Amino acid sequence: MTATLEQMIADWPNDWTLENVSNAVVDEFNRLGALHSGGLPVQAPVFVDETEEHFGRPGLVIGYIDGEPDLNPDDPNKYVEQFAHLLAQIHHFDPKTSGLALAERPVRQFARFMKDDMPQANPVFQVDRIWAALASNCIRQDKEQAVLLHGDFWPGNTLWRNGSLLAVIDWEQPRRWGSTAGPSDQLPRALVGTRRPGDARFYRALSRPASY
Repeated sequence: MTATLEQMIADWPNDWTLENVSNAVVDEFNRLGALHSGGLPVQAPVFVDETEEHFGRPGLVIGYIDGEPDLNPDDPNKYVEQFAHLLAQIHHFDPKTSGLALAERPVRQFARFMKDDMPQANPVFQVDRIWAALASNCIRQDKEQAVLLHGDFWPGNTLWRNGSLLAVIDWEQPRRWGSTAGPSDQLPRALVGTRRPGDARFYRALSRPASY
């Protein structure tokens, strides 16, 4: 019998999270399990330890995905279509799914994104195509419904290989969002990133980028 080696990742929250967020490790483990079982492209959870027995601190083991963030795609058309489709998939995922452990987010944080006007942008970034893809895939929610938000959706939290989008990572901040969550809620952040030097391509996408 031949043994097969499989790559995995050991992950654990930082000190602040462990001190201030109850059940952070178990919640993340269960959340990834719910998302993975529900069909979203995320790393599969493998093992969790709430104690310090295995890692010297609470932590978990997750599956390894052979990919990396791509901030300079060779085929921008294919790139934006996949990116928008993934965002729509996340919005379609039922936030009432058991195991997600979602927190509510203050309305004021996203108040300025609650319009349906497409942001003005340099045509090279094809924001109109992203907007159209999101609009055609996202369902308007009534006041009794909600959608799932990733919480930190930008190119640096996606994994790519050979032009194909493989996964979205870093699910520490997902939120349930009410009926005001439309296609625009995460698009500006998805395009502009977080203003690090490597994000410049996306930061310049909007003519009036948001301040975070």
